[in-house]
Amino acid sequence: MQKIPVVICLMMMAVSLSGCIGGEVETSDGEELILEDTDDWPTYYVPTSGDLPACDSTTLGRLYYVEAETNFQACSSSGWNVIDFSTPLNQAPRISATITADDDGHSFSEDLSAEWMYVGQLTWSAVDPEGEAVTVGVDYDRDGTADIMLPRAEGSIVDVAGGMLTVPWNGSIVSERLELPNNCYLAFTRMIDLISTDASGISASYTVQTGAISSDDIFRNMYSAEDVDWVEMLFENYVSQDDLDWLDGTATDSNCEAESDPGPGLSMYHFTAQDSGVVVGSASDDVLFSITYSQGSDIEASFLKITLSVNGNQPVQCYESTGTGECTYEIVDVMLNVGDSFDVSEDGTDLCNEGHDPCEISITIVNSDTNDVLDNITVEVE
Repeated sequence: MQKIPVVICLMMMAVSLSGCIGGEVETSDGEELILEDTDDWPTYYVPTSGDLPACDSTTLGRLYYVEAETNFQACSSSGWNVIDFSTPLNQAPRISATITADDDGHSFSEDLSAEWMYVGQLTWSAVDPEGEAVTVGVDYDRDGTADIMLPRAEGSIVDVAGGMLTVPWNGSIVSERLELPNNCYLAFTRMIDLISTDASGISASYTVQTGAISSDDIFRNMYSAEDVDWVEMLFENYVSQDDLDWLDGTATDSNCEAESDPGPGLSMYHFTAQDSGVVVGSASDDVLFSITYSQGSDIEASFLKITLSVNGNQPVQCYESTGTGECTYEIVDVMLNVGDSFDVSEDGTDLCNEGHDPCEISITIVNSDTNDVLDNITVEVE
């Protein structure tokens, strides 16, 4: 009987027995064998199995290479047993995925009490190294359990009805501070996990990272001090008061400048109004003029409050829906962006009739959410 260095054993085993050193192995009888501490583990060699020593308390856990049988035998409580290395290691599936947000159309609901949803184009792939069938699911709250099962191992169509991945808005969002030379920002990243499990029950997970609002434009996911109201509304579960105080410069540890007060008569928003070009008559549904949003941040259309005063008369309020006031307008998108235009019309009341030539209309535009006057403009209507 000889003792051989571990390195020789490893060289022999590397040909077809990789992974045999350490851990739990099975004997030829299927018995699980816990080998002795491998930190200082001698490996032994004998010419034949007849040369094996007695399997007792002094040899328990020892591993011998038997040259004649070209196998390894280990001493266990049931005696000498051949070690079975034929069962290959079952590896976990490999996963990759990307998500492209469905831009701003998914971000908001006109009913602010309704649950907001994140919608995006998901492309995914899950492959098992051993070729076993796999299942794939989306874990949007990152609790380790799939919330939405995907229809196949690889693809980009989540469901045949809409095709897109739709998950609750408040899934898992990471907030980070970013201090640039001219401004401070809070940047938001959305994290969504995919979980894949093979037929043997071995699982793996993969985290997809994308912008909280927009996938491909980092600046659409960054907010400065002037956007604090938006930050609180969009990400209230993921932003702390400390972050908000840092952003607007009120925290003692903040190097950010507090948002300056524009003062009376100054506004960060600007609108223009133009005559519609249509002759206004005695009807009560004439198109009066169009409004163009020319400067400012994006505004939720439902927050706009528009009032008109025709030739100095008592102001009247316009509404998006017809039949509710004396004038009406329609904004197609949920959000009003710079460059967008919309028409303002009479709604059952002849505000500007043939007796007024021209009509001078004073327009006041207010953000009803903050009660801030965004702009005062005037237009003459022929």
